[in-house]
Amino acid sequence: MVIMSTLRAKTCEKSSLSTIEEYELSQWLMQNDVNPAKLRRTFTDVLPLARLLSRYFPGLVDVNFYPARNSVRSKLDNWEQFNKRVLSKLGVHMTRDEMDRVARSVPGSIELLLFSIMNASSSRKSRINF
Repeated sequence: MVIMSTLRAKTCEKSSLSTIEEYELSQWLMQNDVNPAKLRRTFTDVLPLARLLSRYFPGLVDVNFYPARNSVRSKLDNWEQFNKRVLSKLGVHMTRDEMDRVARSVPGSIELLLFSIMNASSSRKSRINF
């Protein structure tokens, strides 16, 4: 429970990542064959993130549940479902405003989310290994 509140607080309080955090995120994305230069455009919809997380948590993420969307409204529907079904189980919770910012490709929004997910997934994997 402490991890959940800490991640939520970090996501809500921060408006951008530090240089070190940006580097760590970039390295993690490259390890997962994601081009860090195209984050904002690629991750406005939840499908690329669902594909990425299905590698780590195949039982948690059903990629077929999140069809590709084009309109902001449809993307928000996908983000809401993904937030309830996957992110909440990882201890990362997005507010409606955060989902809207990601769907509208607001600079820095997806980076903050991905950094929180990166931390949550690594802490969850380490708990599973013990």
